[in-house]
Amino acid sequence: MKMTYKRHQRYQNARNASWQLLLDLGISELPIPIIPILQALEIRVHKYCDSMNYIKNHGLTGVASVSDGFTVLNHGEVHVFFDDTILRYRIRFTLAHELGHIICGHLTPATPITMRNKEPSGDDPPEEVQANTFASRLLAPACVLHELKAYSADEIADICQLSTKCSKVRARRMAELVQRDRFYTDPLERQVYKQFEQFIQKMRL
Repeated sequence: MKMTYKRHQRYQNARNASWQLLLDLGISELPIPIIPILQALEIRVHKYCDSMNYIKNHGLTGVASVSDGFTVLNHGEVHVFFDDTILRYRIRFTLAHELGHIICGHLTPATPITMRNKEPSGDDPPEEVQANTFASRLLAPACVLHELKAYSADEIADICQLSTKCSKVRARRMAELVQRDRFYTDPLERQVYKQFEQFIQKMRL
């Protein structure tokens, strides 16, 4: 089944935003340094264990109990909170997912809190799908994986430092892209490849 126009636009917007961020910040190697990216964007990052007073005082205990992370827009400042007890690779995707919400404009004065951050599933709302799209394309850019011939979930998990489930999802998508030969159709992607070229050559040695 083909994607609907709106879904296709959300996908393209998230994908292009991930490429543009890599280009803007001059990132040229894997694994992608997600916490330094957040810091560069002046987004404050907090572990749950260090933030329980804030979480309780702002009525966010329920959100924290069912989510690996969430974001709060508070008086113009953006704060990302994450569960520091989960696996490190899952934390990386959690933070990238929250960054996706921020970059894709999901936080507004009317909706200042993100409510859901779990492993991708088949029933995620559109905003969660878009945030997942952004996160996976940021942490595991397809053109770089393609040049490294890293198509299996294990290879993607190792190179990109992603959880097993996220790597399996990315591997399925890579298989689709290879089958359809859908690489370098966008000038942004060609720029990303150029930026990662030295890293790719080093990894091939």
